[in-house]
Amino acid sequence: MLTFIQQPKDFTPITQGVLFTIESDIKSDMFIEIFDTQSHSLIGSKVVKGRKSAVIDIAPYVAALITPTTSQSTTCSIDQAPAKMFHIEVSTADSFIESRIVTLSDNSEYPQQTVHTTMPLERTISLGECDDIRLYTDKQCTIAAQIVASPGQVISLESVSQSGAANIHLATDSFSSNTEMIYIDIYCNDTLEKTLRYKVVPKFKNAVRVAWRSPIGSIERFTFPILKRKSYTVDKSIARNSNSESQIISCHGATLLIVQSGSVKQSLAEALAQAILATNVWIETDTLSKAVVTDNEVTTHAFKSLASITLTLKCNEKEIV
Repeated sequence: MLTFIQQPKDFTPITQGVLFTIESDIKSDMFIEIFDTQSHSLIGSKVVKGRKSAVIDIAPYVAALITPTTSQSTTCSIDQAPAKMFHIEVSTADSFIESRIVTLSDNSEYPQQTVHTTMPLERTISLGECDDIRLYTDKQCTIAAQIVASPGQVISLESVSQSGAANIHLATDSFSSNTEMIYIDIYCNDTLEKTLRYKVVPKFKNAVRVAWRSPIGSIERFTFPILKRKSYTVDKSIARNSNSESQIISCHGATLLIVQSGSVKQSLAEALAQAILATNVWIETDTLSKAVVTDNEVTTHAFKSLASITLTLKCNEKEIV
């Protein structure tokens, strides 16, 4: 007889391993198959020979199927977040067992209650910019968001979260030019869970808006108002040819941007500092351009209750030769 001794929780971080522990009352060969539950397509399989117990980690099999995404849509919306359902089937010569269905997403830590973010709930935004708010709820939860943009614009959104992972996309393109504040009230099954507050600020000429995937797996955004320096770097590989002459065999170029937050609250500076740990970074203009934070460490410079932070970004990498 086969038994599951341990099964993973929904939204177990893939980076931490998604473990199933199986026991049999006799030593036997176990045939283990991993399935995408929705399509019932086989993702991978494993054979464990002559054992009374086995531990299977499905993370390496499913990680590539869940891709972090970010949106530049100009319309406010509630969307399903990247999430998939999986299960495993285990058989021996005389027994068969099927696991519970586990839902996995792109979170890197166990989800926070409702709003999954590393950033403060009081934020700034400029008209024409957007933001994403990741939510984790019970499955089949009715999520509602009321977006109020002073003076007097109201957008009401509602969606059923099939998997328990959802995303609210805030787009400010259609808001009035005299908008000063934006409030988002988030409800789950008619219960107010969180309120986000955005102060609308002017956009500086050389401001750089950066999006990144935080250490917990959320997509965060911030506009760095100060561009301290912009430079272009070239990395060349040189070798000598048969005539002992120097010759460039490869050449790569990239743009370096040094950006500064200006004076912000200490809590925000600490949240921005986590960008150096980001696995995905983008610079957001009319399009999304991949970037890398090159700093190995950052220092927050404190001024009484305020602080500032400086980051170095490498972007627009391309091969020249």
